[in-house]
Amino acid sequence: MVAPKIERIDTIPLIIASLEKMNVQKTVDSIFIAHGNWTGLSYGQLTVLFVTYVMHSLTHHFSGMEPWANQHKTVIERVTGWSVGEKDTTAFNMYHDPENSKNGVLAFGHSKDHRPDLLQFKQGLATLDPAGVPILSETLAGNRADDPCYFPAWQGMVKTIGHPNFLFIADCKAASHETRAAIDHEKGYYLFPLPMTGDTPQHIKVLRLPKRIKGLMVMLTIALQALTLMEFVVRRELSKTDEPIAGLVPGNPKRKTKRPTVERLLSQFGSLHFLIEEKGGRISGVVVEELTALQKRILSLLELPEKTYDLSFMVGKKELGVQK
Repeated sequence: MVAPKIERIDTIPLIIASLEKMNVQKTVDSIFIAHGNWTGLSYGQLTVLFVTYVMHSLTHHFSGMEPWANQHKTVIERVTGWSVGEKDTTAFNMYHDPENSKNGVLAFGHSKDHRPDLLQFKQGLATLDPAGVPILSETLAGNRADDPCYFPAWQGMVKTIGHPNFLFIADCKAASHETRAAIDHEKGYYLFPLPMTGDTPQHIKVLRLPKRIKGLMVMLTIALQALTLMEFVVRRELSKTDEPIAGLVPGNPKRKTKRPTVERLLSQFGSLHFLIEEKGGRISGVVVEELTALQKRILSLLELPEKTYDLSFMVGKKELGVQK
C-alpha cells in the first residue's frame, strides 16, 4: 500500500489549455525538427512544459524545472496526455563556454546596471498596443550597438502584422537618419525623440546566436505573449457583456473591475489539489476541491471549458500511465 499523495493543480491545466489554443506545440514542432534518433517529448511539447513552468512558478531558472515536473507529474500527464520523465526535462540545461564565445551573444559591453565586469546579452522586444502583445523578440550580443537593430525590427513587425500602417514608437537610439529614411522609404510611420549626440554605424553584422540562449528568450517571449493574451481576452469578454468581475482583490471581495490583471485572475486558482491513492491494486486520482463560481467565470471569460480541470481517473496498477 502506497501512502496517498497530494499534488497541487493551481493554474497548470489553465495555462496548458491556453498554450494549446495558441498552437504553441504545433508551431514549434513545425519549425524545429528533431533529429531522427531523438526520443521522448518533442521540442514543441518541451516548450509547452517549460513555458507552463515559467508561468506557474514565476521563475525561469533551469535548475527548478526537473523538481517542478516531478512535483506535478501526475497533473501534467493528466492534462497533456504525455508521459513525463526525467530524461525529457534535462533537455533544458544550458551551458556557456567562455573560451568559445567569440561569435556568441555573451559579451562585455555598456552595462546599464553599472557592472562592466559581467558578461551580458541584449534582448529586444516589440509589443502591439493596446493589449501589449509581444510580436517580435530578438536576442543580440551584449557588445552590439542598439542603433542598427531598429529598422530590421520594424521590418519584422511589418511581416508579422502584414502591412506598414502602424505607428512605430521607440527611444532616441532609433532616430538616426538612416533608420528614419529607411522606414519612410517603406511607407512606414514612426515616433522617436531626436538624439542629442551619436551616429549610426553604416554596416550591420550578421550574428550567429548560441541556440540555447536564443531558445530561452523565445520561450520567455511565448510566456509573456500568453499572459498578455489571457488578460486581453478576459477584458474583451467583460466589455462585451458590460458586467464587471468581483472577488479578485484580497481583503476587498466586493470590489468590481472590467480591467482585471492576469496576475489577479491566475491567483484565484491557487487552492486546487489532486489526490492520488492506491486501494486494492487500483490507483485513482481525484480533484479534492470543486471549482468555485469565480473560477468557473474566469474559465468562461478565457473561453476554456470547465472540463479543463476534470482530471479524475482510476486504473489498475499495471495500467498506470496516462489515461485520458
